[in-house]
Amino acid sequence: NDGGKTWTPMQGTPTGNYIQYDGSAALTLNGATIDGGNSTGSAPFGAGIYALCSSQQSVSLTIELIDENAITGNYGIK
Repeated sequence: NDGGKTWTPMQGTPTGNYIQYDGSAALTLNGATIDGGNSTGSAPFGAGIYALCSSQQSVSLTIELIDENAITGNYGIK
């Protein structure tokens, strides 16, 4: 849930605070704040970052943290 914000695709390397996903399992956070909320229902509800996979399949996600980042929520990263 992006809180109603509009996301704009970027070309090249971003500057300042940003969240970038390369489309192939790499997520970069630079000075990001992600609030997953406090839902105690099943994931993804209440997760700041949630990586979904197909039934009985593994999932791969690399998260690179640059500078100070905050990922909150009942589950944080799930």
